[in-house]
Amino acid sequence: MKQLFKEKFESIYKSTNNKASSDYRIFYNSKKNRLDLLNKIETYESELKKIDNLISQNPHPYYCEYFNNSDLLFYQFYNRGLLLKTDESDELRESIYLGFYRHKIRKALVSLSKLIPEFTFQMYQQDLECPFLNSGHDWYNISEKDYYDIMKSKVMSLSQIVELTSNILIYDIQDYLSTVKNPMDIIKQQLLIFKNELDGFKSKNLSIKTIFSKLIIFRNIDINDFEENKLKQSYEIFKGKVPLKNITKDFLNFFNSITESTGTIPIDHLTIFFVINRVRIWLNTIIEGARIEEPFELNESLTEFIMKLIENSYNQADKIIADIKNSSPISEESRIDYYKHHFDNYRTKYNQFENESWFNLISEGEEPILLYYINIIITQVDIMGHSKLFHDALIIQRVLSSLTLLLDEFKETKELDFLSISESCSSTNSILQDIVFNKEIFLKKQQIELELYKNHDSNYLPLEFHVRNFALKLIELFKLVIENFSNIFDELEPSEKGYYIFEKIKELKRSNLNLDSFDSKKLNQKGVTNYKETFLDFFEIEAQYIRDMNASNFNPLLSINNTTEKSITIINSFYYKHYNSRLSQLTDMMTFLIKNQFISEHTTIVNFRKVFNKNHIETKIIWTKSATEFSYFIKYLHNIAKKIENLKQKHWSVAVECFVMKNNVPFDQKKLRTLKKPANFELIENAVNLI
Repeated sequence: MKQLFKEKFESIYKSTNNKASSDYRIFYNSKKNRLDLLNKIETYESELKKIDNLISQNPHPYYCEYFNNSDLLFYQFYNRGLLLKTDESDELRESIYLGFYRHKIRKALVSLSKLIPEFTFQMYQQDLECPFLNSGHDWYNISEKDYYDIMKSKVMSLSQIVELTSNILIYDIQDYLSTVKNPMDIIKQQLLIFKNELDGFKSKNLSIKTIFSKLIIFRNIDINDFEENKLKQSYEIFKGKVPLKNITKDFLNFFNSITESTGTIPIDHLTIFFVINRVRIWLNTIIEGARIEEPFELNESLTEFIMKLIENSYNQADKIIADIKNSSPISEESRIDYYKHHFDNYRTKYNQFENESWFNLISEGEEPILLYYINIIITQVDIMGHSKLFHDALIIQRVLSSLTLLLDEFKETKELDFLSISESCSSTNSILQDIVFNKEIFLKKQQIELELYKNHDSNYLPLEFHVRNFALKLIELFKLVIENFSNIFDELEPSEKGYYIFEKIKELKRSNLNLDSFDSKKLNQKGVTNYKETFLDFFEIEAQYIRDMNASNFNPLLSINNTTEKSITIINSFYYKHYNSRLSQLTDMMTFLIKNQFISEHTTIVNFRKVFNKNHIETKIIWTKSATEFSYFIKYLHNIAKKIENLKQKHWSVAVECFVMKNNVPFDQKKLRTLKKPANFELIENAVNLI
């Protein structure tokens, strides 16, 4: 049986790969030498977007994602075909095609993007506008070194512009407040708008421009110059949710818009929230006792304050590390566990931290960038007012980094249970060969892998920290996988489970023999979760169940062969076990289902009874609720309450012959078995329990 699946799979895999390659060559030749670099990249990005959209709608993302791993693809195709009794040849063909084709488009885009950085930086040095900076595409368009060269000058300049612009606005507001009768009432009103509307505009679904219209800051500024969507994007930058390196293009565009000829400094989307909040800080100083007409200056040099805060925080973190080292056990093994314990404690502190964006202010090895960035961020996070938060963030980062270095000292003599990103993610892929995925579980798996990559790039905590978090989420994912697998097995007959289980036990035992021979000591020392052993335990439990059910002479292969060789018996409908003694109770169930709008009000008792007495169905019962509710009705009726004779796996085919949806739309038999329990499951159970 496995060989038949293998032959079919290899044929599909080869032909689909060839078709994807052929179609890509046609696309490539149609664009070759006809477009400049920018247009070519945008064309490829557009093609990639189309493919990504198709993949997002594809019900089998695992086939798309693993297009280039024939072993994983085959086992998923084989497992699903054998256990779900479905032929997914067409779905496999379409998914592999999308995966191959997307890979070729992505590969071409990477090659094209490598041509951009040098060109972009040369344009910048010549004071020329680079077309890539205005194109809106997301490719990294400058090198790492060039990025820091640009940012070190531009961020400081931007900080000065924010300060100068906010001072101009403050002078204007001071003049305005000098002409009104109750300036303090206006100031309090403005601060309430900041607090009640601007701070919570997202949760309250408020328009930013509408809020701006209420602020005296904009008395002499045309609000129509701003775009709502750009303001929302700028707010994300302002809140520190967008890494600084991702907005280099916006910085350069902003400075390109400043011209010497006008002699003016614009209030751009990029700076507006920083400017507003510097004004907000000034208004707060008045509430605290400052005079309205006094010039506004920060009470302490920001740079000196930040440097002192960093120094104090790092000194305290170093003292914590020293205390941990001095209190560590003597034996090497105990010391490793001791350091790991403290590492996990500080990992928990990070996970529970009030605002993760504070860690984005920490740029290890790039102190100038840190200071320049904070010169902008100060106008919204008010580090002086929230120094405790930043102080704690610095300590957590420093302690985690130091503990990582301490643990690194042992790597030559003993492997730790810290895996690389690639090792961690590949461990999830090993699950794929042994189970049947559904879309929900696969997307969850992708999400936790992407979080690992994203977090590693977004701040400067040690890699091991993110891998540890990843490992905990992976355990939760594995629980879902086993639960899904159990549900599938519950739907199978013993003979059908038997063939699959005995085959998998043989494979897993063979695999574990190899592991025991070569890597068992290493694996045990690293503490790596051995999913194969877990699956082996699971399958052996199922196998023992089958042996108990079939006694000692059970032969799964013989059972499978006997089943396939038997003639097919046509079953017209279900059979209610108490049809001859409790017939009136079928009437009760029908009445209940009609009253609660599960079936059509035009259902007759004659037609309804035919569904439960092995009669040929001439008039199908119209189910008026959802497919999910119908699926649970059949599952509870047949599998759980067992009110009708056991039809093995044929109860789904019988169900779709007896019932239809509104407008005589047939049910999808394949989907029915995979649908989840509905919210109103108790109502369905009450109906079935009437018989």
